[in-house]
Amino acid sequence: MTLRLPPADSKTLLGGRRRGKQGFAQRLASAKAFLRYTDEDGALIRATGEIVLAQSDAIVEAFYDYLLSHRETAVHFARADGHTDREAVTRRHASLREWLLLAVEAPPDEQLSGYLAGVGRAHTGRGSGPSGRLNARYLVWSMTFLQLEVARVLASAISDRATLLAANAAWSKLLTVHLDLFLAVYASGEGTAHWY
Repeated sequence: MTLRLPPADSKTLLGGRRRGKQGFAQRLASAKAFLRYTDEDGALIRATGEIVLAQSDAIVEAFYDYLLSHRETAVHFARADGHTDREAVTRRHASLREWLLLAVEAPPDEQLSGYLAGVGRAHTGRGSGPSGRLNARYLVWSMTFLQLEVARVLASAISDRATLLAANAAWSKLLTVHLDLFLAVYASGEGTAHWY
């Protein structure tokens, strides 16, 4: 699978406006520092990535089954007639698998920060009208669900308690950094990197 990151220049185009190094990349660095995401955490992500990616279909299936089982989130996958848009769900399956791969393989750097902010922007519904907007709390809930799924997968494959705890901590930090960038553009029509 080919990862689709924005160009690796000093600025990322987002929402028609340019964001420089002082924006999303600075926010990503700040989140990594606050959460104490280290090179050792990155090494653990890469070392356990094969375990997670081998179960990516099951993670994705569980995630969308969960969203579709709740009326307030299922509505975002419904056609005009109220039935689930299975083609849209299938497309979302592919994009979530791609994001999991990116979480394992892409370094948490400036290029990734632009991609993650773009994912967040897509969930704000800008350009698709109010029906395309996903409440930010659903992103928080979704990330929690995914963190628990990753923890479950790791627990089924890693028997050493210390290694399991360290791997879970690394994944939790990384996914929280990703969530912070998803939410970075949420409250602002301009898509600035400083919402909360």
